[in-house]
Amino acid sequence: SKDEEALEDSYKFLSSSFIIGVLVALLMILLRTLVPSLYNTTEKVITLSENLIILSAIITPIRILSTCSYFIIRCGGKVYITFLFDSVFTLFIRVPIAFILAKFTHLDIYMIYFIAEITEIVKVIIGIILVKKGIWVHNVTKELATD
Repeated sequence: SKDEEALEDSYKFLSSSFIIGVLVALLMILLRTLVPSLYNTTEKVITLSENLIILSAIITPIRILSTCSYFIIRCGGKVYITFLFDSVFTLFIRVPIAFILAKFTHLDIYMIYFIAEITEIVKVIIGIILVKKGIWVHNVTKELATD
């Protein structure tokens, strides 16, 4: 059926996206010195930038899985879930964690950034569960045609 085909395609999309994410991460790591070198700044700022690019690269495959899973869910018309998944999560989870770590710990910027970003794993887990459950699978065009 078309629903089963959509589910199978979603798994292929997630798998290929993760592979692309790993390749992009490797490219980011290889080219990490390029962007900071374009600016006339101190060596300390360049080092900071390069290290943050490496951390961002590490998170990239995870972020891509998260983004793809919520776009799959949105394709089925579940816009509310994607709103919660993205905006609400950032506002009520990631930002408070970053704030608390910055304000009340002695962690350096690298650890604060990494911990705040690694919360993306929660979104990946939720997103993959929702995609696998298939709650998003329904024909949006058929519903529009009957209205």
